[in-house]
Amino acid sequence: MVSIIQLLMDLQYNFPLTSTPFRELAHNLGAEPNELLNIVRTLKEKGIIRRIGSVLNYRSRALKAALVALKVDDRSIEEVTHAINSLGGVSHNFLRENEYNIWFVIKRRTLQEIVRTVREICEKYNIRDYVILESVHTYRLDVRFDLLRGISRAKILMQKDPPELEKVSKIPINVLRELVSIDVVERPFKKISDRYGIDESYLIEEIRKLIKLNILRDFYAVLDQYRIGFHINAMIVVRCGPENVSKVLQLEEPTHVVFRRFLDGTERRFEGLYLMVHATCREVVQDFLRKLTGLRYIAIYSTRNLLPSMPHDIEYST
Repeated sequence: MVSIIQLLMDLQYNFPLTSTPFRELAHNLGAEPNELLNIVRTLKEKGIIRRIGSVLNYRSRALKAALVALKVDDRSIEEVTHAINSLGGVSHNFLRENEYNIWFVIKRRTLQEIVRTVREICEKYNIRDYVILESVHTYRLDVRFDLLRGISRAKILMQKDPPELEKVSKIPINVLRELVSIDVVERPFKKISDRYGIDESYLIEEIRKLIKLNILRDFYAVLDQYRIGFHINAMIVVRCGPENVSKVLQLEEPTHVVFRRFLDGTERRFEGLYLMVHATCREVVQDFLRKLTGLRYIAIYSTRNLLPSMPHDIEYST
């Protein structure tokens, strides 16, 4: 009998980048390959597994990103949310417990385009208070959940700025788009390589290379945090400079570690190092916050995910 928890943990933390990854997982778990495939398909159909794959690091396409916070009247939240989600290039959007209540991440070709887009939204909906925070450096972006401890746990990875994709790989961008979510079949990479006339072994080696270069994010199963009981999403703003990054990166619970700098708006106090922690309850987050002793920080909890389905459109546009 396959342990679903152990299976989900292995899909997140030990996914084999081989021609027959599910067969190898079955062997490691003492299961029959067909049985395991059926279980994984069922978990995906139920929405517990959102996808299995890897996404492009937007920096490898020379894109810019910023976190935007808006102070929106409660009566306008739905209307403003719809406008933001219709912009394209928006990858996160949350309602949070703060005077600045809508927080979203937007990507564009230039920072000037980001500022212009945000100002247009603010002008259209008469939003007077907003903050734009440039993503200066992403030290970690790795959303995984420790189902045994009830808190997020990333792999300890020190991210480096990636080279431009086109300079190091000839893999077509449409192939990389397919890697966002592979099919749950015995040989998922062969299905893709056959479609594009690429050797399967070459494709797998290219995936490994691009992950090592931080052009592709690590390859694993992305779970729906709410369906697995992780209802708490805490954004922690550490008021410090890059000199404190090494201390924070020793902690495995933050799924995001990003240094953000004030770019435009009405409030500078949100500049600093941004962490994201996901948990089953606030008490678990409070236990984590004790590890930040000695650092000045604020924790801002989300109350609602305004963009449940995360798009990956702009990273793959030509």
